[in-house]
Amino acid sequence: QQFYDKAEGADAKAKSQAAWAAFAKDASGTGPWKMSSFTPRELAELTKNPDYWDKKRLAKVDKMILIPMPEALTRTNALLA
Repeated sequence: QQFYDKAEGADAKAKSQAAWAAFAKDASGTGPWKMSSFTPRELAELTKNPDYWDKKRLAKVDKMILIPMPEALTRTNALLA
């Protein structure tokens, strides 16, 4: 409910965009990673979740950075570099 309140009186598209923006700033989850920072279309930085319920499957590294690369050639070059 609070996501939609940020765009009160706006059309459906604006409400949808406001809901996504609010969620992206404070995403939640119970997996082995927590989102520490998020920049749309640039990167998502994840850190290890020490409170993950399955202690046998805790992340082995402290931080992971995800960078979107929509073009296949860019992804290939990044992997080969």
